[in-house]
Amino acid sequence: MKLDSHHLSLHVKPRQLMSLANTGARRLSVAVTRGAVWITRDGDARDIVLESGQTLAAREPGALLIYGLADADLEIDEPAAPAA
Repeated sequence: MKLDSHHLSLHVKPRQLMSLANTGARRLSVAVTRGAVWITRDGDARDIVLESGQTLAAREPGALLIYGLADADLEIDEPAAPAA
């Protein structure tokens, strides 16, 4: 069985804004390993603040807007799945 895994490490500076697409096909997780970020999801009125040690699991499709509240390091993962 061949597995396909996607992992991305990012550094976000204070007041830096970035958009992350989520197709919603699989759960996407955003973990903060250092610092703090503010996250909002396309179509979701809630705001989320993640600090070091916290993780967001996004299951719904749509863009995630990530804003740096402080210097932050993020680990973004899409779980492994069997390749076709």
